[in-house]
Amino acid sequence: MWELHFSRCTEHPRTWDVPDIAPRLGGGFVVAGPSRAESVGEADTAEEAVEMVADRLPPGCGRAVVGNRHDLAALTQEG
Repeated sequence: MWELHFSRCTEHPRTWDVPDIAPRLGGGFVVAGPSRAESVGEADTAEEAVEMVADRLPPGCGRAVVGNRHDLAALTQEG
């Protein structure tokens, strides 16, 4: 808990290809991902953290797809 996760779809199972934001001990935020082992960096403000995530969105990322990651994959294969 206390973390902000993003997904390119609206239902579970979600996508895991967008970084997450977590609070940093002492204030600010840590941006990591898409895997938990991958550190993107630290930010002093929420705006900076969200910008770091936005800069790392997958190519062709648009609005969230209504459905789960399997539905998103099927749409990607069609296009």
